[in-house]
Amino acid sequence: MSTFGDLNRVNTNIQSLDSQLSLNRINRGLAENQLRMSTGLRINRAEDDAAGFSIATKLNSRVSGLSQALQNVGDAKSVLDIAEASFDTIMDNLIEMKGLATQAANETLGATERGYISEQVKALGDNINEIANQTVFQDFQLLNGADGGHTGDLSLTFQVGERASDTITADLAAVNVHQLFTGSEALSDTTASTGQVSDVQVTTPSSTGADATPGVYSFNVNLGDAASGTVTIGENTYTFGSGNDFENLGELAAAIDSEGTYSVGGLDSEFILTENTASGSDLAAGDISIDLLDSDGNPTGGISNFTVDTESEIAGQEGVYSFDITTAFEDGETITIAGNSYVMGDEFSGEDANAQAESLAGAITFAGHDISHSGNTITFTEQSADGSDPSIEISTAGTAGGQGGLDLAGWGADEFRSFIADIDSAIDTMSGRVNDIGIAQSSLSVREVTLSQSISANQSAVSRIMDTDFAKEQSESVRLQILQQTATSALAQANMGPQSVLGFLG
Repeated sequence: MSTFGDLNRVNTNIQSLDSQLSLNRINRGLAENQLRMSTGLRINRAEDDAAGFSIATKLNSRVSGLSQALQNVGDAKSVLDIAEASFDTIMDNLIEMKGLATQAANETLGATERGYISEQVKALGDNINEIANQTVFQDFQLLNGADGGHTGDLSLTFQVGERASDTITADLAAVNVHQLFTGSEALSDTTASTGQVSDVQVTTPSSTGADATPGVYSFNVNLGDAASGTVTIGENTYTFGSGNDFENLGELAAAIDSEGTYSVGGLDSEFILTENTASGSDLAAGDISIDLLDSDGNPTGGISNFTVDTESEIAGQEGVYSFDITTAFEDGETITIAGNSYVMGDEFSGEDANAQAESLAGAITFAGHDISHSGNTITFTEQSADGSDPSIEISTAGTAGGQGGLDLAGWGADEFRSFIADIDSAIDTMSGRVNDIGIAQSSLSVREVTLSQSISANQSAVSRIMDTDFAKEQSESVRLQILQQTATSALAQANMGPQSVLGFLG
């Protein structure tokens, strides 16, 4: 900006232009000053302070992460508080259990009184299992172990910082009667299994011999007080009554003989059926039924003791064996097939019988056989006929939800004295778990303090970069307003300067 203008020239007023430039600068500064004071921010756009804006943005992201981490710590402490409350209740049950066991160990009580105590101790054990089932936060069963299987530890990782590595892990061990009283004589794990199978059968027996083998089947028949009805064997039905197929066991045997499929032997009520021609397909218990009514219309009679004495075989036939899952298995229950055990929730899974059949079919190991499923039916098919059928023993076993129970029925004073030591061991176990929770809670409390301090420090740093210093800005505002007035006055005077040229024209 030039210091002096040439007043002898009219077309270009240099002094006026300089005054306008100064006034524009002052107005821009005054506008920015007013923006800072109206928003409270020193940096309103990146152009105000590019480096400061970038630094503040990064600090703000950290403050956001730290603030959420602080909330996470609060949630984590809530989870552990819930678990601790359940631990306290379980500990109360164990302490009460010890008092009862100590009472029962005294020889002043009789068998009846000890029976009452046994029932109360069993109920306390059931309470422990139920407390574990009801200890839930969000979708997590906190005291039922890994994947709710009542064993192992539920591992919870809490995000307690704004970096990926800022975590605290708490392991909550499964709590139930089985876990607390493992090895105790009072522990009763064996209960009726939830999962069930049915229709275990040799659908097609294996045969490689040149000669076919007829099937031989035996069973007992009781006609009861029959007045009417039928007996069904395979695909053939025989009607009871005068003028029909039979009225007694001898006539029934003769009717079966005359039909031609089977020859009948046996004594009294025992029937032994021998195929006249090997079919390669065996009768099953469900293929033989009795539907007889007495004179009052009530069911009577029955079939019992069905046995496949000799399997029906045909040459070169691959064996096919199958069974159905009729009732779905619960987690922790076991099905054993040909000596190999498969645990629901580990080796196989599924919400219903069909889904479990599909999963189990993929898990079963049976050398020399192809495994398939359809619906809830699992089928084993020999890859090549070997002439012999394996013994497929299928059994199911489960526990009370995998949690176990206590059974002290019939116990005397000596057994209760031994049980006191088992309770002490369970109390020690629970004490250790309470200690573990306490350590985790303490770590979370320390992290809570650290996070609060970090949030405060980072927010202070952001404030120093981004926020307006109102004392400074107010002083700057006064300065700019004075300069605005002086610049306006100077501009007015500069605009009048060229009028001096009129003196040359007078």
